[in-house]
Amino acid sequence: MEKIGVEDFDRTLLVVNPARRLLDKAVKDLHRRIRKLQVEPEAAKPDLDGESIQWRAERQEDIQRCMKEKADLCLQRKSTPRKVTIGSLPEADRPAQLLPMTKPSPHCWPTSQKPPSNTPKPEPEWSIN
Repeated sequence: MEKIGVEDFDRTLLVVNPARRLLDKAVKDLHRRIRKLQVEPEAAKPDLDGESIQWRAERQEDIQRCMKEKADLCLQRKSTPRKVTIGSLPEADRPAQLLPMTKPSPHCWPTSQKPPSNTPKPEPEWSIN
């Protein structure tokens, strides 16, 4: 009645590299964190007392550390190919194509369930009084 399952794609088909996708996400997250750290000092502590200066210095160190980490990830991403063949991916990362579903034949329907009727519904009669 129904044909359910999956089949493999052609192993020479090019797909987006999952490792590169993870690196892209990590770079974007670090960029977002750097922007947040850059905006935070101006909004949070406008006064220049000793505690505020120490807090700003710590934030600046965090920003520099994140920028170095982002630069390292960008170099790693640059050396990672954008697309790879499906055959080069590990078995767990390979996509699979669903097989087409077949429609059941009318004689297999249970008697309590009737097939949908294709006859058009009658038009309602309208009267304007």
